[in-house]
Amino acid sequence: MRRILCVLLASAALTAGFDGLHAAVRLRGLKDLNRFPDAVAPDAIRAACADTSEELHALFRARGLRLEPGLIQTVAGELCHIFYEPTVPGFRASPDDDPIEELHVSVDPLSFVVRRKPIGDSLDQAKMVLGRLPRPAKVRLTVSGGFSASELDAAREFHFAGSSHEILVRPLGGDAAHPWAQDHFKSGSSPSGARVLVPRRLFEGRRQDGPLFQPMLDQMDGAGYVRSKLSWEGGDLQFVRRPSDPSKLILFFGRAAIDYWGGALTREEFAWVLRTEFGADESFDLSGFGPHADFLVAFLPRAGTVLLAEPVGADPDLVRAAALALRDVFGKRAPPTLRRLAAFLADWDGAEFDDPNRVLTVLELLERELPSLEPAIDPSLAAALDEYEREHCPSDPDGCFLNEGKIRMQAVDPELLRSASDASANYALEQAITPKLIELIRSHLPGASAWRADDFAATAERLEELGFRVIRVPYLTTPTRKDGWAGVSYVNSLLVEQRLFVPLLGLGEYEERVLAQLRLRLTRDYEVIGVPARSGLVHNGGVHCVFGIVRRVGSSAGS
Repeated sequence: MRRILCVLLASAALTAGFDGLHAAVRLRGLKDLNRFPDAVAPDAIRAACADTSEELHALFRARGLRLEPGLIQTVAGELCHIFYEPTVPGFRASPDDDPIEELHVSVDPLSFVVRRKPIGDSLDQAKMVLGRLPRPAKVRLTVSGGFSASELDAAREFHFAGSSHEILVRPLGGDAAHPWAQDHFKSGSSPSGARVLVPRRLFEGRRQDGPLFQPMLDQMDGAGYVRSKLSWEGGDLQFVRRPSDPSKLILFFGRAAIDYWGGALTREEFAWVLRTEFGADESFDLSGFGPHADFLVAFLPRAGTVLLAEPVGADPDLVRAAALALRDVFGKRAPPTLRRLAAFLADWDGAEFDDPNRVLTVLELLERELPSLEPAIDPSLAAALDEYEREHCPSDPDGCFLNEGKIRMQAVDPELLRSASDASANYALEQAITPKLIELIRSHLPGASAWRADDFAATAERLEELGFRVIRVPYLTTPTRKDGWAGVSYVNSLLVEQRLFVPLLGLGEYEERVLAQLRLRLTRDYEVIGVPARSGLVHNGGVHCVFGIVRRVGSSAGS
């Protein structure tokens, strides 16, 4: 285990506020804590050092903190323990079986106001899920883009006409919306009532995203909303009661915040800080498995069940489904190379190829051919856009379609903006999904790199030891990709009472079998509903990512 010695500052002890019994405890700052700017409030995470363990225990008891003897380290003759006080004293995150009180969704303004065609983005997923909920819900829609209140109201009526849900639209100035509302906050309880924690900064893996999304987080207001002293992403933090002891709250966490402020800590210290902030009794480290925790596990608390994402190996059915989906993306524009690939794979039984390089060569050719194809734009639309540019923005054509330009076009010619948005969405999704489908094919051919099956077997065993029934669910990963794509996780799902909403990429019969297997394993106790989520999945999101969830405090009737 790495020692705190590596991160202690050489500066003098910080003892302000400590008196009498605790005067002998020194609080020391930590080096290299904020890997990303302002990821943690100043001096929020420190090391508490003393001459004796009794002095440390006395301080932690007085502050209502849980000292863990295994985290005490000897540093230059002192005994030191990581020190952090929660943003909200006594806060305890809501477990996944507390009923849903409110849902938050962040939607794209072109999808919402302009009424762009469905592409499987956050709005499309939200509409399908809300249309199948078992009861009315409070829903907050955050919409960026600067459109007027009347336009937002008209869009709400269009998308949710006749809905029984209480839907509130919250405008956000500018274009800095973030589609994964699950990352924006975590709800829970405290001695003073219900609270909703909002992350200090939302980085999503990039330093520049901190200031970009700060206005959105600043707007997360309302009764009980509190800004955390820590940066984190809600999808990377899952909470559930231990089946064998429901009084124990388990935190399942991934690696997102490690890069922001946890790199100078041991994994045990990092987990202790998270448990302290969110009031968890235990933690389960999933940081070695890649993306957010909600890509790896999903809980069905009533059944004492966990869905565990397990990467699939060489799979002829998946390869064929990906090839067919790629062909369908381009339709009549598909080059002969793509049609030959689909035809060749149609008869493949999963055996080793006589010439393995044959398929790889075709894939490399497609990687060059497909991105260079001309967008499928109707000539009449192109002519109408050219005419609009000449009339309204001859000196700055690009300005017609950016920020204020979109607002102006919506007022002048909404049908043209809708058609342009549809064409743009088609092209953008085509460009985004093409390399993913190609890599899905490459990653599931014989001899391709694979995840270590024993790692996932060990994880399943640990979950079973905690009292969970484990159901393995296919996880479509691409181990060789370097662009950070999280793959297709069917466990990134939303459970509302007994209805499980599962994201779908659009792989036809392959995904129908995934849903059928889930229905078989979950029996009649759960209704499994597939949700078209192509745009979300190719941009590292699923159904669970789309919804920020505020749960009802003081009840465990199930959700």
